[in-house]
Amino acid sequence: VGSGAVERVPLKSDDASDSTIGTNAAECLDVKTDCGARGDGKGDDTAAFQHCVATAHCCGGCIRVAVGTYPLTSVAINVSDLHVFVEAGTVLSTPVGYESGPAGGGILVIGGTDATAAHNVSIIGMGGQFVIDCTRQADIGSNRVAALRLHGNVRDFVLGNIRTEM
Repeated sequence: VGSGAVERVPLKSDDASDSTIGTNAAECLDVKTDCGARGDGKGDDTAAFQHCVATAHCCGGCIRVAVGTYPLTSVAINVSDLHVFVEAGTVLSTPVGYESGPAGGGILVIGGTDATAAHNVSIIGMGGQFVIDCTRQADIGSNRVAALRLHGNVRDFVLGNIRTEM
């Protein structure tokens, strides 16, 4: 955000590369420092994540999510060749008391319509598990937001080192 300049931030891990994906996580955009997410569990970090997805898609296809708690309403990942590396212990959640999401929504929505492809997308926990927590939303019966939703034209999707809480 800020001046628009992007600085690559190294991970704190000795093993920052994933040979199965062919991406070095040390060269990723950082969702906090490059895109303005707070990661403090307050407010809503959706706009910062969405900005990071759009920027990474244009600039190398890699996002690093540093340890923190990120309230998110619905992050649309409707681009191809994007890899998200989430540090162990990170929590992606709905904001406290969140009442509703878009129909068919989720905290992370991969894909779009049949015309909007999302191919070669990965979301990987680095150094251990991260959590997608849907327990903070208001009790609204059956209209609950999903942790993760694959929608439309999605191929070659990888998800690893994740735990969900519903």
